[in-house]
Amino acid sequence: MKRPLVLVCIAFLLLMALCWSAEDLAWSRKHSERAEKTAEAYRQKTRAEIKALNGHFWAGEYDEGDGLGENVSLILAPETGFVFEWHGCAGLYDRNYGTVREANGKIRLGFTFSNNQKGFQGISPELVPVAWGKRM
Repeated sequence: MKRPLVLVCIAFLLLMALCWSAEDLAWSRKHSERAEKTAEAYRQKTRAEIKALNGHFWAGEYDEGDGLGENVSLILAPETGFVFEWHGCAGLYDRNYGTVREANGKIRLGFTFSNNQKGFQGISPELVPVAWGKRM
């Protein structure tokens, strides 16, 4: 009687460990030193492209937040792509980077990492540029 129960418990614990490890692995990739270096390279290249474009309709750096728990930044340009980061009082909450494609007046982001839009994570995969005076 006890042996089947022990096997079921072991199987359950192994399954839980596998599920946790997959989520933890995705999180650690976004927060790795390699991801930071790649994001910084994207930022530098994107800033150079923005400067060269000199007034492109939507290419630029965008920030939003309260200075404490929510500080979201997005930098994007048509050729280089984008970098998205969400920082808060506990450090880096989320990061992603990848490609940008414009179609039918919308900007579509192609993500390197999974883009889970929950809690302090994620960004919409589709953006609509809106002119607001001199701002976007």
